[in-house]
Amino acid sequence: MARKGRVQSETGIYHVLLRGVNLLFSDNADYEEFTNTLARYSASGEIKIFAYSLLKNRIHLVIDAGESI
Repeated sequence: MARKGRVQSETGIYHVLLRGVNLLFSDNADYEEFTNTLARYSASGEIKIFAYSLLKNRIHLVIDAGESI
């Protein structure tokens, strides 16, 4: 049975969790590329980043996506 779709947040604020079976980041270049991508989306105004944590096998983001999702 499929799960129900997620409800869109009234505030537009989300906790995003990405978890890998193995490593998401194998070296510093991987971290740098991901943080550059976050910075690009933040600078464009598409999202506002409140907090992030990048670990070798998972990522946590607290973002304000506003109306963009």
